[in-house]
Amino acid sequence: MNATTRILVAEHNPQLRSLFSGVLCAAGVQVREARTGRQALQVVRRERPDLAVLAARLPGLSGMEVGRRIKADEALRDVVVVLVSGRGADSARAVNNLDSGADEHIATPVTAEEFLARIRLILRLREATVTRHTREQQHRRLIEILPDAVGLADARGRLLAVNPHGVAMGGFRNEAELLGKSILDLTAREDRKRLGTDLARALRTGLPRTAEYTMFRRDGQRYQVEMSLAAWRNAAGRPAGLVGIVRDITGRKRMQQRLADALALNQTVLAASAVGILVCRSSGQCVFANEAVALIAGANVEQVLRLNYRRLSAWQTCGLRQMADRTLRRGGPLTGEFHTISTFGKEVWLHCQTARIFLDGEAHLLLLTTEVTERKRAEAAARMFSRRLWQAQDEERRRIARELHDSLGQKLVAVTMRLDLLRDQAAGSAPGVLQRIDDSAALLAECSREARTLSYLLHPPFLEEFGLTVALRAYCERLSARGGLRVTLDTGEAARRLPAEAELALFRVVQEALSNVHRHSGRRRARVRLTHRPDQVLLEISDRGRGIPAAQFKNLRQGIAAPGLGLVGMHERLRQLKGRVEVRSGRRGTKIRAILPLPMDAFPPTRIEAPLTRKRIASEGAAPAA
Repeated sequence: MNATTRILVAEHNPQLRSLFSGVLCAAGVQVREARTGRQALQVVRRERPDLAVLAARLPGLSGMEVGRRIKADEALRDVVVVLVSGRGADSARAVNNLDSGADEHIATPVTAEEFLARIRLILRLREATVTRHTREQQHRRLIEILPDAVGLADARGRLLAVNPHGVAMGGFRNEAELLGKSILDLTAREDRKRLGTDLARALRTGLPRTAEYTMFRRDGQRYQVEMSLAAWRNAAGRPAGLVGIVRDITGRKRMQQRLADALALNQTVLAASAVGILVCRSSGQCVFANEAVALIAGANVEQVLRLNYRRLSAWQTCGLRQMADRTLRRGGPLTGEFHTISTFGKEVWLHCQTARIFLDGEAHLLLLTTEVTERKRAEAAARMFSRRLWQAQDEERRRIARELHDSLGQKLVAVTMRLDLLRDQAAGSAPGVLQRIDDSAALLAECSREARTLSYLLHPPFLEEFGLTVALRAYCERLSARGGLRVTLDTGEAARRLPAEAELALFRVVQEALSNVHRHSGRRRARVRLTHRPDQVLLEISDRGRGIPAAQFKNLRQGIAAPGLGLVGMHERLRQLKGRVEVRSGRRGTKIRAILPLPMDAFPPTRIEAPLTRKRIASEGAAPAA
């Protein structure tokens, strides 16, 4: 007993009430007093004491009636009722025969020491009872809120108790429908023998047993469960029955089956995929390879799985290992094309995409690859054909230009000389004759200029002899001299000769671009800039005109040729030399950039040429039309 213990003393005899209260107060407990049965019942309901000492004969309501009402109230079930009566035979008989609900009985007269000892014993028993009751409530509540079914069965497997989840899992309306049923009766026929063996083993050994079974719901529907069984023992320590925890794993089984089906489908897709798939650890060891990647490598899957890409010289020399390492470091997908000879001796072109994936917490390299050898060969053949076509076209232009200049030009000169002789011989003739001769000479001079212009457009005469810079200077000066288009040329440092094919390609780009400026820009000014760098040549042609129409420029950016702009020829010529053409266009004009990568050894030694004077430019013929 302690200061928090509360005890009600209900006694109509003032001497006994004072005796009991004094003893209890001296023991350090809180005491409440009542003189009648109704007062006692009110105090109990209001304060809920730990113990109520009730005289058997209280005015109004007897102690026995008060005790019955206390025990009938669920909220007061933890209040211990002690009934006090005399030692007479009638009093004892009344206490024993009447349903008072008292937990203990004290007969009077009684000494203070004996009374206090009895009260202490009763309180200790009450504390143990309350503790047991609290634990039972906690265990019951725990079992009720478990997401699994919990059941208690006897040694033959008949159900003695089932929690609400077990009732709901089986599809029953209440616990009563399950009590008395055998666990075996709720189990599918094919699993009953195995479950019976497991029940017997759990009872015999006392060891927990977990296994999966198929059971029936109330409506006959089958479902999969995982059941854990353990034996519970009686007061003598012998197995008296079984306690089981049952979990519905139907959804889990369904998901496992779906996962297995998905894995099987993935395996089938990966195996049948035309894309080569390779998975390697960060150490380089291959852990997965499909048939496609083995076919690309010229081997079988078992041979590929024995490889470590960090030890393959083919990966190192073609650059694939560097891309793989970069992918493992950064994680982002990378794409590239590689030309190599596989470890098994097969020469291939590969289009590869790499990505980083994690398997069991470890970074792995995923490689998706397709063989593009045939495509590369076709592209190379197409480039070779296109290159030969351009070369044949340029040779034909050169031949025609020479024919125009050397043959037709000389004949036109001869005809001009004869007209001059004819004019001298016709001196003194009628004025009309001389006028017709002069008109014919002027027309002949115009034909001669047109022939020289056409010859220059077909093949610039200075390109082979003096190089790109001189040819561009002459071409731009002629355009400016004609007055149709003023061109500013910026060549930077002293000219450096390029390979003949590169100089011709860049010159044609300038021709086509300036022709577009003249026809489409609406302006009469343009700028040409030629820059030599250690690793490339950069050519820019820009104007401040109206720009390329939006629809045509959109098609151009999407790779659709814009008709009438000559950009297809520019792209194709530069592509033959591994260069590219970039076009920017807007309201402030158009800029065309031709970028031609060249190594240093592609430049022949610089030659110092005689200066090209305006007189010599004029002697080569009239300026070509834009």
